[in-house]
Amino acid sequence: MFKKSVLLFLISIQATAIFANDNKIKFIKGNISDKTLAVKEASGEEENWLCEQALDFVLTNKEILGNDRELDGLAIATVLSFSNSYISNLTEKQKYIVMNKFQDLFVNFQNSATVQSTLINKIISLKKELPYSDFVDILNSYISKKGINNIDNSLVKEIFHAYEEIGNNQSFLILFEMLDNPLYKDYNQDIKNTLSALIPASMNEIISIIHNKNIDDIYSIFSLVQNNNKISKNFICEIAENVLNESIILMQDSSKVSDKILELQINSLNILSENRWTRASSNALTYFDFSKTLFGLDVMNEDQMVIVVQSLAQIAPLNAVTPLSKYLEELNAKKEQNLAVSTKVVLSVVNSLGAIGDKYAFDSLLATTYLSYPEAVLSAARNALAGLRW
Repeated sequence: MFKKSVLLFLISIQATAIFANDNKIKFIKGNISDKTLAVKEASGEEENWLCEQALDFVLTNKEILGNDRELDGLAIATVLSFSNSYISNLTEKQKYIVMNKFQDLFVNFQNSATVQSTLINKIISLKKELPYSDFVDILNSYISKKGINNIDNSLVKEIFHAYEEIGNNQSFLILFEMLDNPLYKDYNQDIKNTLSALIPASMNEIISIIHNKNIDDIYSIFSLVQNNNKISKNFICEIAENVLNESIILMQDSSKVSDKILELQINSLNILSENRWTRASSNALTYFDFSKTLFGLDVMNEDQMVIVVQSLAQIAPLNAVTPLSKYLEELNAKKEQNLAVSTKVVLSVVNSLGAIGDKYAFDSLLATTYLSYPEAVLSAARNALAGLRW
C-alpha cells in the first residue's frame, strides 16, 4: 500500500512537470497563433518565462513580418502577461531592460494603435516599478512629429491619459502649444484636462510663459490654474503674484488696458487676498496706484475698485495704511466739493482702514464722519475709529 502511494505521488509529480512544460513546448514548436495561445494559458513561473520569450520573438520578427495581425495579437497578449508581481521582483537592471524593450515595441508597432494603447496602459499600471521617463520622452516626440490629427483617436486619448499619470514638463509645453488651436478643436477639452493635471510638474515652464508677457498665453495659463484642487495654495499664489506683476507691466501701455487684463488682475488679487499672500504687498500697492487712475477714467468699474481696496488689508496691511488714508482724504475732498463719489468705494476704504486698525488713519476717518455721506459710511467710519489701536 505504501509503495502504491509513493508510486502515485511520483506519477503525479511527473504529470505536473509535463503539463507545466506544455505551454513552453507549444510556444517553441507552434506557429504564431499557437504561441499566442501558449502565452494566454500560461501561469506562474511558466508565464514569466513565456512573457520574456514572447517579447523577444515579437521584437525580432516585426521587421520581417511587417504589419501582421497575428503578430499584433501576440504582442498584445505578451504585454498583458507581464504581471506586477513579476516586475516588482526584478532587479533594477532587469527592469531597465524590460522598459527598453517596451519602448522598442511602441516605436516598432506604430501601425497598430491597439498594441500601442495596450502598452501605454501596462506601463501606467507599472509606473511605481518601471523607470518610465524615457518612455514619456518617446511619447512627447511621437505626438510632436506625427501630430495628434494623424494619430488614431483612441490612441490620442490614451496618450493624454498617460500624460496625466506620468507626463513631464515637456509634455506640458507640447500640449500648451495646441491649446485653443482651431486645428485641434476636437481635443481642446482633453488638452485642458491634461494640462491641468501636468501643472504641478511644470512650475518653471508656467512662470516662463507668464514672463513672456503674451496676454493670451497668460490668460490661458491662469484659467487652468484657478480652482485646480491638485495645486497647492503656495503654488497658486506664486502664479497669481507673477500674473499680477506682469500684467501691471503690460498695463503701463494704456493701449493694452483690456477687459482681459483687468479680469486677470482682479482674479489674481482675489487669490492673493484669500490666502493673505503678503509677499505680494509691493505689487498690490503698485496696482492700487494704477487702479485709482483707471477708476477715475472709468476704465475700471466700482466693483473692481472695491476688490482692489479690500485686498490691501489682507495682502499689505503693514504698508497700506498711508496710501488708503491719503485716498480717503482725496475722496473726502471731492465730497466737500459736491463731486460724485462712489459710496461703495468710500465704504471699502473705511472698512479696510478699520480692519487694519492703525492709528495713522485717525484723521482721515474722523474727517469722514463730518461729511454728508450715507449713514452706512458714517457708521462704518465711527466703528473704524473706535477700533483703532493706540
